[in-house]
Amino acid sequence: MKISATLIFVIGVCVCSFSQKIISSRKFESVGRNTPLAIINSRPEFFYLLRYNKVLHDFTVERRSKPNAELEAFSPLRLGEVNADWFNYQKLDYLFFENGKELFFLFEKVLNTKKTIYLKIIDSLHHASGFIELANLNMEKGALNIGFEFKKTYGDNILIVASQTFPNAVYKTAMLFNIKSRKMEWVKKLAIENDFTGYSTAYVCNKSNDLFLALIKSHVASYERKYLHHMQMQIPVVICETITLMSYLHNDRENIHLKLLAQKPSRLSSVILSSEDDDVIAQTHYAVEDENTKYKPVFFSRYRLNNLLNIEKYATTTNLNKKIEEQFTFYDGSDSKFAGDKLYSPVKNIGNNDSNYMISQRIDEPYLKELLVIQTNVDAGTILSQNVVVRKSLNAAIIVSRQHKLYIIMRESRTNFKKMPQESRYNKLKREDGVWGANNVIYIIDAQGHIDKKLIDAGFEFSWASVKYEGDGQNELIFCEQINGYERFVFYELNPS
Repeated sequence: MKISATLIFVIGVCVCSFSQKIISSRKFESVGRNTPLAIINSRPEFFYLLRYNKVLHDFTVERRSKPNAELEAFSPLRLGEVNADWFNYQKLDYLFFENGKELFFLFEKVLNTKKTIYLKIIDSLHHASGFIELANLNMEKGALNIGFEFKKTYGDNILIVASQTFPNAVYKTAMLFNIKSRKMEWVKKLAIENDFTGYSTAYVCNKSNDLFLALIKSHVASYERKYLHHMQMQIPVVICETITLMSYLHNDRENIHLKLLAQKPSRLSSVILSSEDDDVIAQTHYAVEDENTKYKPVFFSRYRLNNLLNIEKYATTTNLNKKIEEQFTFYDGSDSKFAGDKLYSPVKNIGNNDSNYMISQRIDEPYLKELLVIQTNVDAGTILSQNVVVRKSLNAAIIVSRQHKLYIIMRESRTNFKKMPQESRYNKLKREDGVWGANNVIYIIDAQGHIDKKLIDAGFEFSWASVKYEGDGQNELIFCEQINGYERFVFYELNPS
């Protein structure tokens, strides 16, 4: 089905009338307790859908054709074979991704005193493997807590960090699982962490499988009043003292390499590490308070170093754009209106040719607030553009890149459509309350940093299911929409021109 939509012209934003190809599948009967969780759109002929089937109390993987979304293959993951019947799968921590012709599903089994990481592999014929145990962790005597962190890293290998928390220290072990050889590349005990040394975060590996992490030392300086959930609360103000970059070489079990990145007290929003071949790139987002005026300017710093951390290839620092800072300057439940007091957490870090997009967001549950997009040059470390997408939404945005452009797709209140991205403020927006008063819109940021806004559809009939989405480089976006026992899939063609 081909639909034409006409956009309203908005001064300051490149929004004009256009014709865009939107194809909807037929309506499929859907049990109300079937919840779409993730879509992988990486191939021209089909896509994958991960679903939580509440009736079967299991996760399933579907392969569906393009563009009619007909079911081609179906694989139950049979998680009940390792998890108890009472396990709450809505809180399951998992990874779901594709490499080559195989799908990988990694998840954590949680018991009171033991946690285990399992992997399932689905081949090109849609046959699921048995459960492959990658790591387990038993709570030791005196421990307060145990936990795993896991993520995809270079080459889609799986990096796992296990931790045991004691009253005065945290002990961590890092493991790298090679998805090609199906073996652990290495297991490394990390340095002991405590309040004096700081605590590690932002783990990543490079092409040679060296491990990098950021060690952050901080303290609670005071408490601030904040209005949340219809009540006033005292929120701790955490001040970052130092950020230290650390590396553990893949073939060296003894030496740890260190590089002090920052030692000025600051309100730290995020530290993101990524790799470029064997180099590590560190990106920090923070604010520093002026002792006299209490003004807190916001900065972005980028560093690129070799794996030994003894050659610094660049170190750059840039202020938050003044216009964006003005958009962030307002009272929002606290006694401070400064942009530097609004904290952002990482959402996605996307490499697109010679550019990198660092995307972070502000959250006050249940609402997702501003998305901040910082575009940088990978080779020089300079910031190419800064943009903000202001929203008051209940649903996570879909973020993909294609042909030097970044696409951000989200649902917003119809009354906000005329708001210009360059002028919007969160406190001036109407909230998105659901399908009946919302538009599906797309924000497009090109290589020069120009931001456009377009209407996809008014979304009167169906409710857009919020899912994890992977689809960089594909020609279309895929939405799963549900209402009253039915669902359909909508294919929205991305126009590269």
